[in-house]
Amino acid sequence: MTTNEIMMDLDNPDPDGRRINTNTKRKIDDQQTYPTETSNKRQNNNNNTLPPTEHNEGTDTTSKIPLEFYKPTSKGPFSVWIRNKTANKEVSHFNVDSLLYKTYSGIQEIFRRSRSKVEIIVLSRDQANKLANDQSLSDHDLEAYVPGFRKTRKGIVRGIDVEFGEDQLMEGASCPEFTRIVGINRMNRKEKSISVTQIPAASEKDKDQNQDKKIKWVPTKSVIVTFEGQSLPDSMCVWGVRVKV
Repeated sequence: MTTNEIMMDLDNPDPDGRRINTNTKRKIDDQQTYPTETSNKRQNNNNNTLPPTEHNEGTDTTSKIPLEFYKPTSKGPFSVWIRNKTANKEVSHFNVDSLLYKTYSGIQEIFRRSRSKVEIIVLSRDQANKLANDQSLSDHDLEAYVPGFRKTRKGIVRGIDVEFGEDQLMEGASCPEFTRIVGINRMNRKEKSISVTQIPAASEKDKDQNQDKKIKWVPTKSVIVTFEGQSLPDSMCVWGVRVKV
């Protein structure tokens, strides 16, 4: 190949047109679309969406289970208190009487205990529990409850050795008057031990400041016994030994 032929090849590198033209750009169809990252996320979220749960119309999730404030072993008369839902708002005992007297035949008497509280004495245990769970009172911004001191009474038993724990006493305790014992707690007394630091005191005030007072609780031979009901028994038994309440 002569020099002129070589120069012609450089001027026209593809005289036959058989080489691929790399400068030609591929034409993209405007109608063709490609999914983006955002659309993929949306599609995945739609696929993972669970169908809505069906609602059972016959099930009332807002209803409350009635509480048994007074047990079958509880002795009457039974007390139920009424108060306003708004704290310290005045409650008329005549208004409460007009709302409940015809519905609860076992009501014996109604007392106004304070400006915002009314006590109702009921002869029947079942009616007392029903009244304490009465949700219709909320329509009049009222609510019923049974205070703790109307359900239990606490008495003191003395002379019980300190080596017996509360759980041991509960296992061995019984009441001859068929009153259920709810709990036993031992009484403790406060004992102070004073240690004086070895620092010379210039005055009585400095001397008091140098005293390190430590408080220690020491168990006693007295226990508090909680009984179910509104009256205390005269006595109880601990492992068959009768003790006075």
